[in-house]
Order: sequence, then structure tokens, then C-alpha cells
Amino acid sequence: MKAFLEIISVPREIADKDACTMEHELNDITTKQIKNFVKFVETATDSPLWLERFEMFCLTRN
Repeated sequence: MKAFLEIISVPREIADKDACTMEHELNDITTKQIKNFVKFVETATDSPLWLERFEMFCLTRN
């Protein structure tokens, strides 16, 4: 869970706390799919352009 939160640019100290909450509260299926998503992103051989676009989106929305 923490890896997912860090992918979406949640600060590390918040990600630690929120990951614990998520692991205890989310349905097992949801948890599994989030973990699958993280594995997919981490193993993508091409540069995930959409992640860069997401970061830019976040910067312009705050």
C-alpha cells in the first residue's frame, strides 16, 4: 500500500500511516489489485508518461 501511495506522490510520513489504515480497512480484492498495479508500474519497461502527466496535473491543481 505504501508503494502505491508513494507512486501518487503522498509524502512518506503520511504514506506510512495511511498504508496501515488501508491494509486493515480495504477489502482483500482491492488490496490485491492495488498491489498488482504497483507491480505493473514498477516493472513497466517503457517510461510511464502518464505518471509524469499525473505529477504535473497535481502540481497545477494545488
